[in-house]
Amino acid sequence: MITTASELWDENFDWAVEHCGLMQDRRELRAVCHEMRGVRPRRVLEIGSHKGGWIAAVADTCRVGTIYVGVDALDAWKQPRAQVQCRVHWIKTHWLTHKGDYDATLDKVRAILPVVDVLHIDGDHSYRSVRGDWETYAHLVRPGGLVIFHDMMSRRHDGPRRFLDEMRRALKYRAWCDWLCEYFHPPHGMGVAILRRAADDRDTE
Repeated sequence: MITTASELWDENFDWAVEHCGLMQDRRELRAVCHEMRGVRPRRVLEIGSHKGGWIAAVADTCRVGTIYVGVDALDAWKQPRAQVQCRVHWIKTHWLTHKGDYDATLDKVRAILPVVDVLHIDGDHSYRSVRGDWETYAHLVRPGGLVIFHDMMSRRHDGPRRFLDEMRRALKYRAWCDWLCEYFHPPHGMGVAILRRAADDRDTE
């Protein structure tokens, strides 16, 4: 019998792993959820949505009536299992397919979410793709909103790590972001980084 919020979160996490193929470390995702609760998102954009495991696992951090857009390079996943979990939390889901044309995909995203509270980047982990995802979608994030990168410590893909290191050295990125933290729990964790957009909305494009 579930008696605490922590136990309920664990049950949601286990459900997302079993039914939606979620591939994230429990401790790292719990830290992400903690930061998301501080934002209380109602507009969430995920790049690399696959089967919807991430949004199913973090659904309880979102407000009632949240709009979620999931973008993936594969044919748009309209996963009934993930959508069931989202409906339980009153989240409206939209699934888009990215065919390599960033401008076309951005137009589709903007038509649904012109402004974003949380952006989760977990698509193709090459440096080129991570940079492309950032440059295409990060400007949609509202001041005080979050950008979350997954697989920061992956041994197979160094794109997220390289890009974040580049951001730290660049003044324009440091001006855009007023807070950054990282969570990494070996041996199973792949690492996450969370950035918060500067509250004074400095435009660095």
